Amino acid sequence: MGIQFRLATKQDAELIISIQNQAFFEDYKRFGFCPNYNQRMEQVQFILTNREKKYFDYLIYEDDMPVGNMLIIVRNSKECHLSSLCVVTTKRCQGIGNAALFFLENDFLKNNCPDCNRITLETPALKLNNIKFYLKFGYEIVDEVISHNIRCTLFKKEKVRINEERF
Repeated sequence: MGIQFRLATKQDAELIISIQNQAFFEDYKRFGFCPNYNQRMEQVQFILTNREKKYFDYLIYEDDMPVGNMLIIVRNSKECHLSSLCVVTTKRCQGIGNAALFFLENDFLKNNCPDCNRITLETPALKLNNIKFYLKFGYEIVDEVISHNIRCTLFKKEKVRINEERF
């Protein structure tokens, strides 16, 4: 069956919170804060019901089992921000993140933001595996900032091209 992506609905809020809590618990313990850990139901439902604000929240499935979540924010017709990408700990390093970036850069952009030529994201600077992951996919480090007392690395990818090669 493979890896599939489904646009989440308001009814998926509890599942999204569960996935994010499992995926981001170690970050919460390590940093004392994680914006996607233990989110309020109202906050998640707001994102899921405000498409006109350009929030696109996807559930990631592997063989019909929910294994991750990805939130994309369309900032304008030329830029998308990968606000969150998480995979439950038991499914990491199995190609799900690769498939998620492929989905973002190809299927999502083609269908939702065809004029987009920049993707931005941030990740904690101490999460070296995340940094290596994004560098491997052609994202460039553009800056470091402090967010909630956590040093974060900012990335961008310019001139995103549709790539027909699947992972």
